[in-house]
Amino acid sequence: MKRNSYITFRLGQENFALPVTHVREVLDLEYITPLPLAPAHVRGVVKIRDEAVPVVDLRTRFLMPPSVGTLQTRIIVMEFSLEGKSFVVGGLADTVQEVIELTAEEISPPPSVGSQWKAGLIDGITLRDGAFIVLLNVETLFSCDELRTLVNTAPQAAGTEA
Repeated sequence: MKRNSYITFRLGQENFALPVTHVREVLDLEYITPLPLAPAHVRGVVKIRDEAVPVVDLRTRFLMPPSVGTLQTRIIVMEFSLEGKSFVVGGLADTVQEVIELTAEEISPPPSVGSQWKAGLIDGITLRDGAFIVLLNVETLFSCDELRTLVNTAPQAAGTEA
């Protein structure tokens, strides 16, 4: 039985997971250089090995109050491809928990009603230690146009101290 690895994290009281195959690294919270005229859920950019990486507040992306940095706040650096182009984006999480392994049998389909998020964003849900974990589809977290804007804006801040 094939097992897939997921990294789990919290936003408020909600548990989420991303496929490990799309997670490049997890960073402690550091100074995020703001980007002028960026959408509200874009906090700015951080410098990672001389690369300006846009950082999105995942809480506001999921219609929650904005993230407040704490000692547990982490930046999940995600890497993925859309339309043949590679993207690197950081996502603010209240806390990163652990890496779990799941089989297809342990994943239920996303609910067809009652979801406040756009269709396709959720790959499924699983129950772990009495709590639901929402498995996210990384490719649908952002639209292609939004990613192009983020990536094209980020290099302008590359020379700033991040």
